Amino acid sequence: MFLQTKHLIIREFTIDDLDGLSSLLGNKEVMHFSVAGPLSREQAKDYLEKRILGHYAQFGFGLWAVVHSEEKRLIGYAGLMSQSIDGEDLIELGYRLDPKYWGKGLASEAAFAISEYAFDRLQLDQIISIIDPKNTRSVGVASRIGMRYWKDSLFHNIPVQIYVFKRNS
Repeated sequence: MFLQTKHLIIREFTIDDLDGLSSLLGNKEVMHFSVAGPLSREQAKDYLEKRILGHYAQFGFGLWAVVHSEEKRLIGYAGLMSQSIDGEDLIELGYRLDPKYWGKGLASEAAFAISEYAFDRLQLDQIISIIDPKNTRSVGVASRIGMRYWKDSLFHNIPVQIYVFKRNS
C-alpha cells in the first residue's frame, strides 16, 4: 500500500522503521491517551512485528508509516485496524503523530486519504474511530474528515466515544 498526499507519504511499515516507531511509541505526549501508555523499545518491536506486520498478513491492511514527504522522515502512523466494540467487529481508523507536527493539519490529511482508500479500494461500508472524549485533537481530526459521533462505549474498560464515517455520507 502506498498513498501520497500534498505533504505525506503513507506506506507499509518495515522492520527498518523500528527506531522511528520506537521513538514515537515511547513518547509520553503521543501515548497520553493510549490504553498501553508509552512503550519501551522491546515493546515497540513486539507491537511492530505482531500488531502491525501481523495485521497486514491477516487482513491485508493495517497501520501505515506516515512520512513527511519534504523531510523524508517518519512522523507517525495512521491506518486501519480490526477492533471489537460492544461485541461487533469493526474497522478503526487510527492515527498518532510526533507532537512537532501537531496543529498543522497533517493528521487530518492522512486520515482523509486513508478513509478514501478504505471506501474506494477496500470497499468498506464504514470506519470508526475510538476516541477518549478528553482527546480534543483526535475529536477534531475525526470531525474534519466527516466522522460523526455515534455512541459511548468501553474500550479495554476505558470510557470512550465512537465516531463513525459511512461510505457516501
